[in-house]
Amino acid sequence: MALTVNQILEIREWTGSEPDVASLDAIFLRVGSVEGVALSVLRQRRSESRELLASNPMKLGLAGDYNHDMAGNATVYDDDIARLEELIAVAEANDPLSSGAAIGSATRADRDGLFSSR
Repeated sequence: MALTVNQILEIREWTGSEPDVASLDAIFLRVGSVEGVALSVLRQRRSESRELLASNPMKLGLAGDYNHDMAGNATVYDDDIARLEELIAVAEANDPLSSGAAIGSATRADRDGLFSSR
């Protein structure tokens, strides 16, 4: 099932304009929630950032005048990741049967009524 326009916009609030919608749809099919998609994208970016910094630490400086260390970039995604993990944990605690399939307004339409008596 493809993401709706509103779901894509919600993901973009966390991730910006990348990755493309097809990639977001693929992640959504795997994780089942908007927050899970955003979390997956940010975790991947954090991993890529750490790999880049490990291979090229990027320390800049002018003797006695200016120093800049890019190592702090390795933690740039940590706060957003922690907030998303908290949102997911709260949603799962409120609905233990969901196992991440539905979070607030980000419910997957193909899972509506999964456990209903209809």
